[in-house]
Amino acid sequence: YISLPEGLEYVGSDAFSYNQNLTYVYIPESVIEISIDAFAVAPNFASVTISPNNTVYASLDGVLYSKDLTTLIKYPVAKVGATFDIPAGVTTIGFGAFANATNLTSVNIPASVQTIETSAFQSCSALTSITIPDSVMSIGNSAFSDCSGLTSITIPDSVTSIGSSAFYKCSKLTSVTIGNSVT
Repeated sequence: YISLPEGLEYVGSDAFSYNQNLTYVYIPESVIEISIDAFAVAPNFASVTISPNNTVYASLDGVLYSKDLTTLIKYPVAKVGATFDIPAGVTTIGFGAFANATNLTSVNIPASVQTIETSAFQSCSALTSITIPDSVMSIGNSAFSDCSGLTSITIPDSVTSIGSSAFYKCSKLTSVTIGNSVT
């Protein structure tokens, strides 16, 4: 368990990357910026708790969000459970939000989500199914790359752009349906 000190404002790039000892982290009120890859590939990272007085970030069930709960920032890679329901109201699945969460087999995306950012689900090797709702307008670069368990995906008509390498190294992907709006 790591409790960051009050007064700390920034959690930098790779701050806890590859840290075998990181399982739970407490983020104090003072933190105003967390680098998008601060927790990259920390293999035992299971939960984050944010001070309720923090004005930028929030945690819900051990997952890191923006304060207003509209952006899912980081799902801890070792969080217990094979399925996860993204809460209604989330509009953006952030950069690398689920990256390397190898225990996840299924993620339920609510109809509020509009954007799936770069590397959002990269290397979720156990992910076998995902349903992209009609609210999603864009899928970022490498969003599902190296999801080697993914067998099929349907891109709804609402999606207008799919980034490069979005499904790179999805070795079991045998069925892809792309909606009419993709340009």
